[in-house]
Amino acid sequence: MTHPLDPGTPLRHADGTDFSGAERQAFFQNVEQRVRNSHRDARSNFFDSELSLGDQLDMLWHEVNTTGTVSNTGTWFNAVKAVKESYPKDDSAYNLAVQQVAEMRNAPPPVEEPEAPVPPPETSPPMPEVLQQEGE
Repeated sequence: MTHPLDPGTPLRHADGTDFSGAERQAFFQNVEQRVRNSHRDARSNFFDSELSLGDQLDMLWHEVNTTGTVSNTGTWFNAVKAVKESYPKDDSAYNLAVQQVAEMRNAPPPVEEPEAPVPPPETSPPMPEVLQQEGE
């Protein structure tokens, strides 16, 4: 089965041998995971830098200490909700990559430029006919 990101172009090892079917599948699964992780990394980095685990635990402690419970109106919930809304879990980058591969598969093959005609080799002007001597 062909991976959705596999455009079908040749993949070769450094020694010039083609990838096997299993190697192609593993290669494109790795690409898929990297595309998906790139979005998750941005979200994770925001959580780490703007809303650290320590800050979240502190918000939870103060909410439970003040109200006796955690609710969907408290500071922790609203802070996490804001991050989740800013960085939703979606597969838009992956879906875009799949769409681009599909377009590549359906695109007509590139038109190769025809080779320029080779001009004929330059020829010297014709030699004048040798005058024949009389009597020969």
